[in-house]
This record gives sequence, structure tokens and C-alpha cells, in this order.
Amino acid sequence: MAADQQDFPGPVGQGWSRVSFVSQSLSAVREKCPEGNSAHASLFKTSRSTGKMRLTQNFFQFPETGNYAVGMQPHLHPQDIVVALKLALHPGLTIRELADSLGLSLSAVHRSVGRAKTAGLLRADRRPVRHAIREFVLHGLRYAFPAVRGGMTPGMPTAYATFPLSEQIHAGVDPIPVWPDSSGEARGESLEPLCPSVPAAARADAELYQLLALIDAVRSGRARERNLAEEHLTRLLDG
Repeated sequence: MAADQQDFPGPVGQGWSRVSFVSQSLSAVREKCPEGNSAHASLFKTSRSTGKMRLTQNFFQFPETGNYAVGMQPHLHPQDIVVALKLALHPGLTIRELADSLGLSLSAVHRSVGRAKTAGLLRADRRPVRHAIREFVLHGLRYAFPAVRGGMTPGMPTAYATFPLSEQIHAGVDPIPVWPDSSGEARGESLEPLCPSVPAAARADAELYQLLALIDAVRSGRARERNLAEEHLTRLLDG
């Protein structure tokens, strides 16, 4: 069953945009990627405790068929940034603690951590790579996950409309940007958060709220807003 170099939906939530092939057994995978093959090292690792070969996260086994997919080009999801930021603020949180505090499922957090590790934002032990997170947030995030605006809605202030930028920028007469939220305390122009659970997660963690609001200023703001947000983000993420 071949799917060589074609677009492929991939395992749900794994972040794969393509696969190199799908095989019915691990022996068939090993035939395609024997030791010495350039792909072998990325697909198999030797366990230090048992000395046996085991699969890396580039594999996924489909429960319906038992076939093995070999993944290519995993890409970040917006929620992966939220997870990485939470760990930058609170290193050492467990998967369950992350899930509970961010309003995500255990499996969603596990996949986010895996993708963040692959992207170099987290180390193998889930410690944040601060300079990498800062670099991506300042220079890549607004292109990878551009701001999506909508109509007027109740919600939670973000970008320049909340601390710390609200102390430096006057909102004026234009509607403020808000994350849509039925229990929000403000009304303004909708700005979609990085993931749906952001408003609740931000309410529970003032530091995370600051980071996510500043990131929205980078994603959606004018030059002065972006410059001020970048200064704050550099200070917060380098701490």
C-alpha cells in the first residue's frame, strides 16, 4: 500500500502534511530503510536499557488497519506555541498539569510537546529553549499564524488593549481587539486567539495573558505596537 511522496492527511493532530510511504509491517519499513540508509536514524532508535530497536515519533500506526505511516515534515500548530510559552513561564509542569491549566486534552498536549521538541522550541526533557521561542515569536509567528479579524463581539481584551501595552498606547476611538468570549468583560473587534482555550488559560495565568496579548500585538499591530511588544517579549522570554 504505497503513498509515495503524495499529499496525505496524516494521523489526526500529528502535524504531518506528507508521508513518504505506508507499510503493512515493520519488517517492510526496515527493508525500505535499512541501517546505513539516511532515513534510518530518524525512524529507529536503539533503547539504552534493552539494546532493542524502537520507533521514533516519525511513525504512526493506524489502529484500524495496523499499517505503519512514516511521517515527513511535521509542522507546528498554533496551540504548540501556547504550550511552549506555558513551559517557558513554568518549567517542570507535567503533561497533566499542562492539560489542566491550558484546557487541552492530555493527548493534545502530548502531541504539542512532541512537535515543539521537533521544532527545537523544547528540549527532550521539556525544558524551554528560550532563545528559539523568542526568535520564532518575534520573527516567524505572525507569518506562520497570521492574525484573523472578525466583527464586533464580547470578549477579552488583547494586544494593545490590555497590560502592559495599555499603559503605553491610548486606544482612541477605534474598537479594541478582543478574543471572542461570551463571558468577556469588553466589547470589541474579534481577533482569533492561537487556540480556543486561550481566554480561559489566560484568565488563570496573568503572565501567560501578558505573553499572548503581546504576541497578538506583534501579529496584528502597527509598527509602534509591534516594536513595544517586541521589547516586552524579549525581556519576558529572556528571563
